[in-house]
Formats: sequence, C-alpha cells, structure tokens
Amino acid sequence: MILNLFSSSVPVASEDISPYIRTYDEVWQLVDEHFLFRDRLKGWTNWRHRFDSELTDKEQLDQSIAAMLGSLKDTYTFYRDSDATTARRALDNEKDVVTYKKLADRIGYIRISGFCSKLCIRELSVALTNLKDCQGYILDLQDNSGGCVDIAFESFALFSPQGDFVSMKGTSVGESSPEKWYLEKNKALIESDGDVAESLRLPNYTGNKPLVVLINENTRSAAEMLAGALQDNGRAILLGRQSFGKGIVQRVWDLPDNTSVKISSAYYYLPLGRAIHGVGVKPDIVVDKEPLLDKASTLIRSKQIAKIGN
Repeated sequence: MILNLFSSSVPVASEDISPYIRTYDEVWQLVDEHFLFRDRLKGWTNWRHRFDSELTDKEQLDQSIAAMLGSLKDTYTFYRDSDATTARRALDNEKDVVTYKKLADRIGYIRISGFCSKLCIRELSVALTNLKDCQGYILDLQDNSGGCVDIAFESFALFSPQGDFVSMKGTSVGESSPEKWYLEKNKALIESDGDVAESLRLPNYTGNKPLVVLINENTRSAAEMLAGALQDNGRAILLGRQSFGKGIVQRVWDLPDNTSVKISSAYYYLPLGRAIHGVGVKPDIVVDKEPLLDKASTLIRSKQIAKIGN
C-alpha cells in the first residue's frame, strides 16, 4: 500500500553541519523513533555516523541512506531519490482510477485500480451518482495494490452507513501508539492516544443495497483494508481468491532536494480484530475459475445477500 497517508516534512537540524550529513541523520532518527520492527534495530546506533566522512555529494548520500535502510531487511521501508519521489507524486493526480458501467438487471459495476490519486473519491462519487438507480453493486478491487489510508476510508463512507474501519498499533519512540478510524451517522472520527478528531463524513451513496466485493491475490494493503472492513461490518460479501496479506502501514516523510523516505510504522487490524499481515483476507465465497462478474450478478439477482440495517 503505499499504505500510509501521513506525509510530513522532516524538521531541519540546527547544527552547522554538512546538509548531506544532516539529511542522513534525520533519516536515522526517523527510523529510530518510528520503525515498527524494533527487534531489527539491534546495532542501529552503529549506522548513525558510519558515513560522516564520505557524505560529500548527493550521489553518496543516496547510496548511504539506501545501505542503511537496507540493513533493516524490510521491503516496505526505503528511500526515494528525486526521480522516484517525482514519479510517486505524479500518482496523486492520476485520472481514471475509477471505472464503472451498468450491467444487466440494473447492477452497478465499479472498479477502483488504486487509492493513491486525490481524484479517486471524486471519480467514485460520480460513478455512484450515475449508478444510483441500480438494485445492487459490484465493487472490483482485484489487482488493486492499495495506497492511502484516508482515501480508502472515504471510499468506505460512500458504501457504508456507519461502522469501524480500521485500528492501528505502531511505535513512537518504542511506545505503543494505538489509533482507530470509524464512522458514525454524520461524522468520521479518528481516535489516537485518547484524543478524537472529528470531521463531516461523506454520504453513503449505496444505502443498504446488496454489495459484492471482488478480491484476488493481488488485492493489497489499503484495498484489503476496505474489503475487510466492508466484510466485518456485514456490508458486503467478498467473492474471489484470498488477498495478498499486507497488514502494515507506512508513513512517508519529505526530505530536502525532492527526496523522501517511507518507513513501516504500524500493524493494522480489521474491525473484528483480525490481523492480516502475511495471511490476507479470505473471501466469503472462494471462486477460482468461474467468471466473477457472472457469479456476483447472480448473487445480487437471487437476493442471496442479506441487506444490512441502518
């Protein structure tokens, strides 16, 4: 996923030192404070000044940070150079991440390819508005590699009257730092360390009409979060194959010279308490070969999906 959506800027150190050393040290400190897998930080202090005498240019900085983060052996914690950061930011304004059509018998089909684009919710709202007269919906999250938690949460609101979305438990200077995201009738809430941030929630466009969600082994991260939340709240039936199993969240920090660092910082748990990292989300109905659209449409037409209450 890029699964995180808490992007922030790194504070600038006040010491009169090389900007390359300063940036390297800032990354070291961020890992020291926020990295999820604390057992992998044994000997981490040895990395802090390892390259001080060598950090004289941008190329050496990039290589040194990459080597330091590589020692953590975490696929999801890494440094992005300027080109990679620019490419990632381009996804923020990607268009056509939502496609839709009306199938036979007034069944609405919506596919979301990812949750990185800021345009996703606008496109999803347009899709659901144009499909408002449908008798039921198929949400296709197959091959959706995830993205931003907040975009997945807003998508949850468009399909749900209320309910828990996700909880997260990570680290902050080695301390447990729980967080919970959930919906009430008129509010979206994020509870963290005893404080609750409230905002107006997006409307539920689909009422209590039947909803089938399609998943497969390439449904990852924030897409698994959305599918699992809809399943745990009794809002949807999941159809297809077991999802990928990325159940951790990353935070992203902007660094100087248009670079950035992404660090694994929390596990997340579905509303019923399920941890899916390395496991995935199991569909209610496993389908390996049968065309999923046909199966989903049959479920909706046959009224086999129980409607949820408000």
